[in-house]
Amino acid sequence: MAARKNKTQRQAEILDAAAALFLAHGFEATTLSAIIARTGGSRRDIYALFGDKDALFVAAMRRLFETALAPLGSIAEKDGPPEAVLAALGRQFLTLITAPDMLASYRLILAEIHRFPELGQAFYEAGPSRAYPAVAAYLKRATSRGALAVEDPDRAAIVFLEMVKGDLQHRVMFVPGSRLDAGAIETQVAAAVSIFLDGTRMR
Repeated sequence: MAARKNKTQRQAEILDAAAALFLAHGFEATTLSAIIARTGGSRRDIYALFGDKDALFVAAMRRLFETALAPLGSIAEKDGPPEAVLAALGRQFLTLITAPDMLASYRLILAEIHRFPELGQAFYEAGPSRAYPAVAAYLKRATSRGALAVEDPDRAAIVFLEMVKGDLQHRVMFVPGSRLDAGAIETQVAAAVSIFLDGTRMR
């Protein structure tokens, strides 16, 4: 058990260091030597744990997304009033997708997806395909207890998160100098929650 735990910790350490370097310098400019300099060990360690640099890159990006999305799942497990839970979900989601590391990861994936077509699938599986079901699970529970009337929770979850996202992610990603403060996030989330609940309240 101890050996397995140490291996898991070692994998996480390498993946976190690799992700930070890939985001800072890009795929081509990040070398295994740089990753080893930060984490110790040897090339043999990396090859044994992940395979080559390509496989390490995909694994590092997947871990980045999964770690970032973990808090969203925790919020979705709560059974509070829809206004409060949806606002918390929207706030967490919008803060996440506009965070500097996540924006950098999107740019990096777009730049490298021709080289790593599997990375797009990995991103979707670790990102949107986890966020949507988490919200859908809450909507199902809220409907079952009579707080909401959602006929298709899976589709409604997608609609809600896309309403939360609006144009803000693209704005901060593509417009130089754009920044989101807490007020902009709150305004966007409040509007999305209000419009969404108008169509899902029990009549």
